[in-house]
Amino acid sequence: MSDSRFNYFVSASVFILLFFLFQIYALQIGSVNESEKVIADQSSANYYFPSSRGNIYDRNGEVLARTVVIPKLYLDTNLIDNDIEEYLLFLNHYLPEEDFSYLEEDAVLKNKVIDIGLISNELYNVINLSSYDYPAFITIDFPFREYPYGELASHVLGYTGIPNQDDVRLFPVSDLHQIVGKNGVERQYELHLSGVPHLLTITKTNVKNYILGERGKDLYLTIETQLQSVVEESLVLGIDLANKNNTEFTDEIERGAAVVMNIKSGEVYSMASIPTFDPNQFISGISDSQFTQIQKEQAFNNFAIQGLYPPGSVFKVVPYWLSYNEYIYPEGISTFNEKYFAEECLSFQFTDGSQQVYCDWKKDGHGYVDYHEAIQKSVNVYFWEIALRIWRLYENSEQESILQDYARNLGFGEYTGIDLPYEKKGIVPDRAIFEEWSSTDPDRVREEGWLGGDLMNLIVGQGAITTTPLQVANAYASLIRGSLFEPSISSIKDPESIVRNDLDMEKDFSDMLLLDLGLVTNPGGTAYKSFSIMGDLIYDVGGKTGTAQTTIGKNSTSWFVGVDSIADPEYVVVVVIEEGGSGSAVAAPIARRIVQYLRGTELTSVEFGEVTE
Repeated sequence: MSDSRFNYFVSASVFILLFFLFQIYALQIGSVNESEKVIADQSSANYYFPSSRGNIYDRNGEVLARTVVIPKLYLDTNLIDNDIEEYLLFLNHYLPEEDFSYLEEDAVLKNKVIDIGLISNELYNVINLSSYDYPAFITIDFPFREYPYGELASHVLGYTGIPNQDDVRLFPVSDLHQIVGKNGVERQYELHLSGVPHLLTITKTNVKNYILGERGKDLYLTIETQLQSVVEESLVLGIDLANKNNTEFTDEIERGAAVVMNIKSGEVYSMASIPTFDPNQFISGISDSQFTQIQKEQAFNNFAIQGLYPPGSVFKVVPYWLSYNEYIYPEGISTFNEKYFAEECLSFQFTDGSQQVYCDWKKDGHGYVDYHEAIQKSVNVYFWEIALRIWRLYENSEQESILQDYARNLGFGEYTGIDLPYEKKGIVPDRAIFEEWSSTDPDRVREEGWLGGDLMNLIVGQGAITTTPLQVANAYASLIRGSLFEPSISSIKDPESIVRNDLDMEKDFSDMLLLDLGLVTNPGGTAYKSFSIMGDLIYDVGGKTGTAQTTIGKNSTSWFVGVDSIADPEYVVVVVIEEGGSGSAVAAPIARRIVQYLRGTELTSVEFGEVTE
């Protein structure tokens, strides 16, 4: 073999040898690193604990929700050899009412940290003093939610609980610390309030590494605690009053809601829903029977944003606004101030087969009334005449839904945008919706579809229309200030998102509306009896009554919308009592008591008013 060929052979052999040595080295080093990782994973365990949630305050700094620390006991099974019986004796001695038989199962004691549960401060001290004898015990200062005012504003605040699959999908971190906001602002602002959980890592050799999390941020609400208390108390009194005077129907009256909104800012100063619940029940766990009872009573429902009701005559401000802008009046009338003779019944000819005769709530009719008195006395016939004019002018044209368009411009049939979860938007019915229902939900509509009679029902807030108390409050506030706002329940909401729609409204209209709302609580108005106890103040407050028929065999839903001042309006107050009966008799005196608080006058009892509408 020549020297050159020999040198080539040696070089190639060395290269091949070095290549294999490198591969062996890389494989060994890589395997070692991977093995170390597997060993590390197998020899340690991570446990997450919730940080303190941020406090929730009212607008004046009153604490509505806070975190309290309660000792919680865990058992580190890594430190238990054959002495589980000693731990059982200890637990059974200090916690005799608990069952710890599950700790005797071999499968349980496998490199775990087991949650024993909440303990008293006394037992916490005993365990710390006995830590040398019982090293497997771990005590954690566990944060729990506390609501100092109990049931007050529970639907606004919500409550916290163990996350389900839907919760984890929305808030993945909740799967770590096993606490999540379930309702109210606790849910709406979960990411703001919850913070970052603490992390405890424990190795097999009992090396513990505790990484502190981060406390949640505080939240300030727009509600005012004392006002909230008055509103909830007034609702309860009103529901009791309605039941005492309910002689015609057998169903007990149980549900109602109220909203107090600042007209200028769109801030909600009070939001109440009856029945309520105490969120403190969930601190240490609630039984299945208790949870089922709360659900049965629909106490979790916030009827201020989830209750869908026909609005009845409180809806009449919508055609009132339409008539002003479009100059659409009853036949023979061309201004708001002209008189129209309102008989008891309105008879006319519909060519589509709709109902031909519509009778007002007042027997013998109202006589001569102008548009201002039509609001004051809630004259249905006057508004039916306007619906008839709309139908005759625009049937089957692009403007057929002009009333519905005005309603939607005020937020009816749309989400208000309030910063609370689970809001419902209601329905403003028209031909398109009826056609949709005819294919998707045929039992909901008649075969003929949308008819003139449906518009007659809609204009007085009856028929297929549904709305929430918050939508009604927002609509009235919008008419008074001239623009549609997104209402807010917390100070965290971006102010730039508040204004949704400039209504291009003349101040003369808003002034006229306020004066006409004032007529409702004045002598001759449907709410005069309920407000007369306020003396001369009745001339500087106002509102609108509403009595909405529901289904056959059920009492009507009682409505009232109040304004705290005609000269300088600051608040709108909405009250609804489900199946409560006459709005002037039940909802009006409840709202009057709330207005008394807003005006700083003496609160008087909720007395049954005059039955109108």
